[in-house]
Amino acid sequence: MICWIALALSGAWALVVRMNSPSDILTSAYVQLGVAKAVLLIVLAVFGALQRRQVATGFGSSAAGTQAAGTYRRLAGLELALMGLAVAIAAAMSSSPPPADAGTPPAGPAGVLTGYPLPGAPDLGTVLTAWRPDPFGMMLACVLLLVWWRPRGPRRDRAASIRLVLGGLTLVLLTSGPLNVYGKVLVSAHLLQHVLLLAVAGVLIGSAVTIPGLLRRLLAPRVWLAALVAAAPVALLGAAYAGPFLRIALDGHAAHLALQMLALCGGVLMTLAVRTVPGTRRRALAAAAPCALGLAAGILLLSTDLLLAASWFGATGRTWLPDALADQQRGGIGVLVVSVVTGLGATIALRGHGTVADAPAATPVAAPTSTR
Repeated sequence: MICWIALALSGAWALVVRMNSPSDILTSAYVQLGVAKAVLLIVLAVFGALQRRQVATGFGSSAAGTQAAGTYRRLAGLELALMGLAVAIAAAMSSSPPPADAGTPPAGPAGVLTGYPLPGAPDLGTVLTAWRPDPFGMMLACVLLLVWWRPRGPRRDRAASIRLVLGGLTLVLLTSGPLNVYGKVLVSAHLLQHVLLLAVAGVLIGSAVTIPGLLRRLLAPRVWLAALVAAAPVALLGAAYAGPFLRIALDGHAAHLALQMLALCGGVLMTLAVRTVPGTRRRALAAAAPCALGLAAGILLLSTDLLLAASWFGATGRTWLPDALADQQRGGIGVLVVSVVTGLGATIALRGHGTVADAPAATPVAAPTSTR
């Protein structure tokens, strides 16, 4: 049922984003084929429920069992035929242009670069209402929650569950909210999105999950190695921004998702590396390494005269905040603020109660003891 719901939601979403208006159902062959696939999916779900009923009845030698087996075979044959029809419809859709592709592209340089119209000047009203849903971020958050609360999973610590949920919500907000809208045209928003994916969403998720045994054995006795591993994601993200990959990520969706996953998974790895180190002082030393790199990156952004991805952020045709280099410097201030706040938060957590992750994230259920 979970897989069927995920398939239905993702398919409906993929169809809606390719439509210009609901009238496309009457005028576009692509949309009509998509609706036919949706109907087939519903019919297949009904067949699945009927098949499950026959299996529950059983295929014994009794009259009821024989009838259930015959009904199951007929349903299976019809299901295979409908699946073949669904594959044929999918092939027909692949050769039909979506209606949105035939629409007029957004006007202006921003429309040519990003495929979206230039958003309004960022003020309180426009920022709070700016929303561009990202299916990948939503799917990833759902997968995290499903894996965390899987039926045969261990009993979870409540505090760890709260941190994981907050991490998933932060992930959805950062990948679908205002920073996702303005990150295409403002280097400061782009920077802040990835820094927060690393320092907030990644840290929350990394503080909830269980530390892998191999990582603990490798890093626990070597604080210097833990510091290097914790700092590596920050260094890799900085290298991606300083090199040509940033321009590739702005222009290609796969590279864009890869850069987001680098930030998110980097934050998880950074947190796990710090958690492996025993002792408050040693752990604080390991946590200082990525914070120091973040501070250095913020200072560099404030002092440099080179614009990141100048052929993109310098060519969006904005009538508001036209100075892209000044906007980049604002992004440097944001990086500094996030680095300082992250360092202070880590210090408070370590001084207050060691670390939030010292308690096990998963508490195994004790086996019942016999009184015999």
